[in-house]
Amino acid sequence: MFRTIFLYLLFFPIILMGQTNVKGSLSYFGKPYANASVFLDKTIKQTNSDGFYLFTDIAKGNHEIKAKVNGDFIFIFSGYLGQDSTYTIDAELAKLELLNPIVITGTRYSRRKLDNAVPVNILDSRSLEITQSSNVADGLCFQPGLRVETDCQTCNYTQLRMNGLGGSYSQILINNRPIFSSLLGLYGLEQIPSSLIDRVEVVRGGGSAVYGSGAIAGVVNIITKKPKSSGILFKHNTMLTNGNRPDFTSSFASTSVNKEQNFGITFMGNHRKRSDFDANGDLFSELSSLTQFGLAANGYYLFDKRNELEFNISNSSEERQGGEMRLLPTDQLQQSEYRNHQVLMADAAFTHYANNKNNWWSTYAAVQNTKRIHYTGIDGDNGWGNTKNYSYQLGMQALRQVGKIKEHTLTAGAEFLNEYTFDEIKGYNYLIDQSIQKFGIYAQSEWNLLRNFTLISGARLNYHNLLDKPILTPRFSAMYKLGKWQRIRASYSQAFKAPQAFEADMHLAFAAGNISRIVIDPNLKQERSKGVNISWDFDKASKQMIYGFTVNGFYTQLQDAFILEEQGINPQGNQILLRKNGAGALVQGISCEFRLNYKSKIQIESGFNVQESMYEEEVSWSENLGSTKRFLRTPNTYGFFTLELHPSKKLDIDISSVYTGSMLVPHFGGAPGIPSDVLNESKSFFELNLRMAYMVSPAITFHMGAQNILNAYQKDFDTEKNRDSNYVYGPARPRSFYAGIKIKI
Repeated sequence: MFRTIFLYLLFFPIILMGQTNVKGSLSYFGKPYANASVFLDKTIKQTNSDGFYLFTDIAKGNHEIKAKVNGDFIFIFSGYLGQDSTYTIDAELAKLELLNPIVITGTRYSRRKLDNAVPVNILDSRSLEITQSSNVADGLCFQPGLRVETDCQTCNYTQLRMNGLGGSYSQILINNRPIFSSLLGLYGLEQIPSSLIDRVEVVRGGGSAVYGSGAIAGVVNIITKKPKSSGILFKHNTMLTNGNRPDFTSSFASTSVNKEQNFGITFMGNHRKRSDFDANGDLFSELSSLTQFGLAANGYYLFDKRNELEFNISNSSEERQGGEMRLLPTDQLQQSEYRNHQVLMADAAFTHYANNKNNWWSTYAAVQNTKRIHYTGIDGDNGWGNTKNYSYQLGMQALRQVGKIKEHTLTAGAEFLNEYTFDEIKGYNYLIDQSIQKFGIYAQSEWNLLRNFTLISGARLNYHNLLDKPILTPRFSAMYKLGKWQRIRASYSQAFKAPQAFEADMHLAFAAGNISRIVIDPNLKQERSKGVNISWDFDKASKQMIYGFTVNGFYTQLQDAFILEEQGINPQGNQILLRKNGAGALVQGISCEFRLNYKSKIQIESGFNVQESMYEEEVSWSENLGSTKRFLRTPNTYGFFTLELHPSKKLDIDISSVYTGSMLVPHFGGAPGIPSDVLNESKSFFELNLRMAYMVSPAITFHMGAQNILNAYQKDFDTEKNRDSNYVYGPARPRSFYAGIKIKI
């Protein structure tokens, strides 16, 4: 009988001479879960028709109890069991799965979300599906405090903003490895298809003690799918942008797991082809043409119960072109951008467990190699260039849990990261040739000081070849449980950002018939940050419903903040923006989240941010404009909403929306009707999406829907070749319709 959803519910002693027993019952969506496999360490029991299980003659000590449901392991209990007692541990598996999943990001080892002193938000594969997200970038805007914006009218590169800070302030990880290079910050989030993703874990706030210098705003950890059970999955979707421009996406996954469950591998592939789109009829694209192709493999091998190897490899190619849409060679068009990327990524990790698996060490390696051919030009400029970017990481980590009930966890590790970037356009006298080396050692201690209080303290010593001396970045997090349903979390962290030459905002752009580029002040020094986050969580479950909310306050102070100031035109005719240190900046605000699941028939998730992002001193973004303290392209309000309806076992109806408030957007003059520079206050946007899916059989599901139903789309794009390509502030695409199929074998 279901008593509660938490990891342990009811303990009562029964006098049974000389033995320890564990009994309980499992239910799933309120009904007994029969024939379930329940694991207590190495022992396996099956539940009967009433969902009942029983383990007898258990030795006292640390134990884990888990059950397998829908191919995944769900942890029911982890802790100390004494002697001469019978423990009753009942669990509602569905609610455990929904309310308290396992997360890695935040502490760098597996923890239950509700037991993690670091708050973590999860974007799972189901959420990517219901929002019709073809890649990571499409889905991240459905997370609290996150915005994904399009920053170029011609090539449509995107960047992630977290709590008001730009993309270069966030640390992007793939399978816990920081191999997502500075170059991939421009286009990489669009190059990771949703079909490869198991989930995305998001930690807002500085995480530098564990993850390195780039985590001022937070950490986004993209975790790829791992083999669970043998089978084949095929997906296809056709979208019509504006009702008439096709966008085709197909993917497959083939998984094989042997009978012994000690080896599994998944092969995945994806293909996407998108036509360009002209919104205002000037024969210049607002949405670039795009062709993507990718292959990937993820797998694991268990040498024995104490030694495990995990590996991932992917290779992707992408070709995109935007600008004038006449059928001419790229370098004969009035204005054009062309990008051809080839990206290889791979990582592997070997883990050795002690006898009780509470202690382990791991060593890992990761590599990324990107080659790019690109063109940025006006009226036949010699704008061809080539890029080489590679990075590799080596690291090790050890974990030791001390005490009978895991009241103290010690983590320590070391990492080395090398990144090399070569980017050259000879016609513009443009060259970046830079090698970056980072070495970090870190240690972290997690104490369960009291039954309801957890404290995490840690520090990372960072060595960076662009800095004169090492930098120590501490971090503290604490959690206090207010009974069963409420948690208060608080954190303080320090981080820094090195003055490297290539980052997301180094993108070449068009403005007033010229090429706009950014140069680095030779005296640029690192940017430092101090951040505080305080959150209040409430999550409650009953037999029919799970509901909860989170209120999070954040405060980030930047010292020597990076700013951009216009410096006029260089001898090559390019507009120059100088990146330099400003006085400082302050980003602060509140985010609110709400979630509800009613009988697994109705599920709601929503988030909303209210914030302020200001420099300490006014910044002049144009020689012809007045200065302002406000961050540009940063709305003070934004949020999202998703609603899942399951009226029957076969029919799903999903509604999602994204709200973006008004913001200051710089607009450089030169296009028809725009004689001079101006700083515009954009209007707010509300995107509304609808999706319906019908399961014909367990093997076949059809879906259809519409994105941006209300056609909330920018109406004042610049026109023709002298346009300011960075004058973009609205949703990525206009009203679009789609339909597709999913086949499981």
